[in-house]
Amino acid sequence: ENGVTEWTPVFYESHPAREFCVQYGESDLAFLTRLWSEEGIFYFDWHAPQGAAQKLVLCDDVAGVSTLGEMPFNPNTDTEVSTMCI
Repeated sequence: ENGVTEWTPVFYESHPAREFCVQYGESDLAFLTRLWSEEGIFYFDWHAPQGAAQKLVLCDDVAGVSTLGEMPFNPNTDTEVSTMCI
């Protein structure tokens, strides 16, 4: 539906097939998210550094997530927005 054609599993543990599982009254995404969360699996979109390549990555350990480098930290928690916004 959303054009995701490529996916990659990055599993550090075995995840055996289920004998019986039912999807009822939930979207495909909600169904898969429920099953994956029961197994400790999370997912994210990976985008190629160059070009438009994209794939869905399924992981069961944070070791499967690549590091992005340092992020700046602003310890100033007293800042206020001068204009109203949401």
